Amino acid sequence: FNLQLGQRLTQDLNIKRAAVELAGVVVETSSNPLLSTARTGAQSFISDSALRRLPTLNRAFNDFVNTSPQIVKTPGGGTSITGQNDRFNNIQIDGTSNNDLFALSASNQVPGGGVNARPLSIEAVKEYQVLVAPFDVRQGGFVGGLINAVTKSGTNQFHGSAFGYMQNQNLVGSDTNGVSVPVADYKQQQYGFSLGGPIIRGRLHFFVTGDFRHDNRPFPSSIQLGPTGDTTGVGITQARFDSVTSILADSFGINAGTWRAPQINNPETNLFGKLDLELGVNNHVELSGTLINVNQDKLIHLYRNGFTQPPSLSNARDGYELSGSGYYVKDETRTLRGKWTTNFGNRFANEFIVGRTTIGDNRPPVSNYPLILVGGNSAGTYIAAGAERFSHANSLDQRVVELTDNVTFPVGRHLLTFGTHNEFIHFRNVFFPGSMGIWNFLNPDSLAAGRPNFYARALPGLLRPDGPVADFNVTQVGFYGEDRFTPVANLTLTAGLRIDVPTVPAPAFNIALDTGVAFPALGGSGVDTRSSPSGNILWSPRLGFNYDIGGRQETILRGGVGIFSGRPPYVWVSNAYGNTGLEQRTVLCNGAASGGSQLGTDTVPTFTVDPNAQPRKCGAGGPTSDSASAAATSIVVYDRNFKFPQALKLALGADRALPWNLFATVDFIYTKAINQYYLQDINLRGIAGASAGEAGRPLYGTINPATGGASVQRATNRANDIIMNRNVSKDQSTSLAFQLQKRFSDGLEFLAAYTYSHSQDIMSMTSDITGSNYSFGILDGTVENRNLRTSSFDRPHKVSISGTVNAPFGARFSLIYNGISGTPFSYVVSGDANADGVFGNDPTYVPRNRSDMSTDGNGGCTQTRCAGFGTLAQQDSVYGILDSYINNEPCLRDNRGRLLPRNSCRNPWQNYLNARLSWAIPTVSGHTLEITADMLNVLNFINSGWGLIRQVGTGFEE
Repeated sequence: FNLQLGQRLTQDLNIKRAAVELAGVVVETSSNPLLSTARTGAQSFISDSALRRLPTLNRAFNDFVNTSPQIVKTPGGGTSITGQNDRFNNIQIDGTSNNDLFALSASNQVPGGGVNARPLSIEAVKEYQVLVAPFDVRQGGFVGGLINAVTKSGTNQFHGSAFGYMQNQNLVGSDTNGVSVPVADYKQQQYGFSLGGPIIRGRLHFFVTGDFRHDNRPFPSSIQLGPTGDTTGVGITQARFDSVTSILADSFGINAGTWRAPQINNPETNLFGKLDLELGVNNHVELSGTLINVNQDKLIHLYRNGFTQPPSLSNARDGYELSGSGYYVKDETRTLRGKWTTNFGNRFANEFIVGRTTIGDNRPPVSNYPLILVGGNSAGTYIAAGAERFSHANSLDQRVVELTDNVTFPVGRHLLTFGTHNEFIHFRNVFFPGSMGIWNFLNPDSLAAGRPNFYARALPGLLRPDGPVADFNVTQVGFYGEDRFTPVANLTLTAGLRIDVPTVPAPAFNIALDTGVAFPALGGSGVDTRSSPSGNILWSPRLGFNYDIGGRQETILRGGVGIFSGRPPYVWVSNAYGNTGLEQRTVLCNGAASGGSQLGTDTVPTFTVDPNAQPRKCGAGGPTSDSASAAATSIVVYDRNFKFPQALKLALGADRALPWNLFATVDFIYTKAINQYYLQDINLRGIAGASAGEAGRPLYGTINPATGGASVQRATNRANDIIMNRNVSKDQSTSLAFQLQKRFSDGLEFLAAYTYSHSQDIMSMTSDITGSNYSFGILDGTVENRNLRTSSFDRPHKVSISGTVNAPFGARFSLIYNGISGTPFSYVVSGDANADGVFGNDPTYVPRNRSDMSTDGNGGCTQTRCAGFGTLAQQDSVYGILDSYINNEPCLRDNRGRLLPRNSCRNPWQNYLNARLSWAIPTVSGHTLEITADMLNVLNFINSGWGLIRQVGTGFEE
C-alpha cells in the first residue's frame, strides 16, 4: 500500500486455509487520498504522474505545490498558506525536517533557497503532500502548513532515467508590452540521472539521483546607452559612471568594473541516495541523504538608495553597484535521514526517525575595498563601488539533529499513539555590516579631491572582539498522545495533546540599560537584555472527526479544531544575541568634509581606500581613543513571557466522489493567532501630542514647523531604538476553497480550484532584521497598539487550473494556470511624520479638499508664513494634480479625511500560465525517449501586453 503522510487505511481480508502452489503473486490495491477516512483538515497531493507531466522551468518543488488551492507564492518567492507568513511553514522530506530554520527571507525556508538551490531533485520525488490543518498531533512545527516530499525507493527491478534541459536567449521573447528589448546571451543547462534496483532481491534496494545545473546569464542593466542618455529614469548617465570608474582607477588604483551587465553564475550539484532494508517480516529500515552544493553571484542596482534620511550606519544603502562590487553566496547542505519501522507483540507498531542536517552559507564581498558611494546626476541617486555593506562580514552555519519516536497500538475501538519529537539546533551567524568602512561623496569632483562628506564604520564592542556574532543552541523537546476512536464503522474521532518546550540561552546582560533608567513603556523599570523565551511551554490540544456518510467512501464530512505551535524564524531570535549594545560600536562622522575648516568631534577623517587602515575614529579634533563615537546603538530584547508562534485552527470540509473518476472537495479554514510577534520601541517616552490637521496623528516627539524636521523624545540616550519582541493574539485569516479533481485515467488528469481568503495581522514581518521589521512596518495606530489591518500576505482570490491530456501520435499537453489577486500596498509619508525616529513608515493623510492641505507651488511666495510654497494660483494648480490622482485611486478616494489604513490599496490581478508539450517515443528493450518543450508565460507569447505583472510597494525583501 502507498499511504500519504497521516493517512490510515482499513482493509478487511477474508483468508481461507488451502494448499496451493504458486509461481508468483502480485497483489495490487488503490486508495484515493482524497477520500481517506483518516483525513480531517485540508490537504493536497501532487502525484508522481503530475510531476512527470506538468510544466516546470526550474524543476523546483514550488513549481508544483503552488497548484494547491491554499498556497500563494509571495513577491519574495516564498510560500504562504492560507494567508499566513511564509516563514511559518514546515518543509519535510520523508517526514523529517528539511527547513532552513534560520529562515532568511531570501531562502524561502529552503536550505540554499537564496541561491536557487533545490532541496531535492524531482527525479527523487514520488509525491508532494500539502497539509494545511492535520489534526494528528504527530504533525507539528508550523502555524502555516506542512509540505512533505515522499521519495522514491528501489524495487526488485532495475529502473533508471537520464534527462537534459536547456534554455538560452533564443528561447526568450524580446517584445514586452509592445516594446522590443534585445535579450542578452545566456545559457542554462540542467541534466542528470536516476537509478534504482535491488542489491539483494526482496531484501535490500537502492535508489540514487544526480541533478546538475549550469547557469550563466547577464545581470540586467538599467542604463540607457550613450554618454548622456537616461531615458529609463535612473538619474545617472553613462558619462557619470565613466567619470567615477576613471577616478577610482587613476587616483586610487581601484578597478571598480563597469556599469555594463556582468555575467552572473549560478551552478548547482544536487545528489540524493536511499537504501531500503527489510529486516525480517516486521522490520523495515530506510537510510537516505542529500548533498547539495550551489553558489551564485549577486549584484544590486538600487540606484536611489544611498545615505537615506539622516546620516547613520543603517541608512548607508546599496546604490547602483558597479560590476566589480556586489558579492557571491556559497551554500553547502548535507542531510542524513534514518527511519526504522517495526511491529512487535502482535499489536504494537513503532516508528523511529532520526535526521541530521548541516547548512553552511558564506557571503563574501567581491571587492576587499570599503564601500564608496558617489552621488549621481539626480538627487538621491548613488553609484557604489567596493564591498557591498551587508557582506562586510556575513556567514551562517546551522546544524540540526532531529529524533522522533512513535508507538501505536489498539485497545478495543481505540487506536492509541504516544510519541516524542526532539530537535537539537546550533546556529552561528556572523553579521557585521559596515565593518569594512563606508565613505560618501557628493559627486565625482569631491571623489577626485578625496573630500568625503560622510564616513561610517561598525567596530567590535567590548563584549566580543570579533563583533556581533550570534552563536547559540536551541533545544526543543516535544511529547504527545492521541486517541483515534471509532465508535461506529463510518465515524472516526481523534483527540490528542501535544506539548513542545523550547530552550534557548540568555543573551548578554547590558547593565547600563537595567539600572538608572526608567522606561515608561515598562512601567518605569529598566531593560534586562538577558530575557529570552526559554522554557515557555507550548500546549497544542486538537480534536478532529471524519464521518463517512453511508459508509461507502463516496461522501465524507470532516473537520476539527486545535492549536498548532510553530518555530519562529530563528534569524529573529538571533537578533537578540547580536544587539544587546555590547557587541558593536559605530563611528559616524559628518561634521565637515575632511580637510575642511570645521574641526568638530565628528569631522570626517582623511579618505583612504586601504582596507587595513580604515579609520577607527573621526578626524582632527575628535576623540583620541578608537572608541570613536558615542553614537547610540539599536537594541533587540525579548519579553520574558514571550512564546513561539501559536495559532488556533478551525476546519470543516467535505469530499464527494463523482462519476467519471471525478472528486469534489470544499474546505473552510479559520485561523486565529494565540501567540504572534509584535515589535515595540520601548525607548520612546510615549505620545507627546498630536499632529494638527492630520486626523490626530500621534506624535512621539516634536516637528520643526520651519524645516519639517523631527526630533524624537527617548527615555535614554544610551541607546537608539530598543525593540522589544512580545506577543499579540489579534491576527486572523479565513479561507474557503472549492476544488474539482480527476486523478490520471483515460489519458486525462486535471485540477480546478477557486479559493477565497482574507488575512489580517498587526505586523506582517517580511524582513530578516528586527529593526527592519519594525521600521518597514507601516504604523497604523500607535507604537503600543497597532490596528488589525489587511496582511501583506493577503490575496483574496485565486483560480488554479492544472492538468494534462494525451494527444495523438504519442504527444501530451499539460498546463498550469494561476490567477491571483494583486498584492496589497500603502501610501506613506517620505519623512518622519510622527517623530518616532523612523522614516517612511507613516501612513499618508488623505485630504478632504483644497483647504485641508498645504501644497508647494514651487516657490514665488514672499511672505514668511508661506516661504517656499509658491503663489496661491501655483498651490491650487499643484493641489489639482493631487486631487485628480486621489480621485483615480479608489483606496485614496474612499479614505478622504483619514490616515490611510495599512494595505488598503491593491495591485492589479496577476495571471500566470505555463504549458508543456511532450512526445514519448518508444525505443528498444522497453526504453522510452521523451522530448519536452516548456513555455513560461504563455499569455505574453500570445500577446505582448498580456502576462505582465504590474505592482508597487510589495513590502517584501526580494
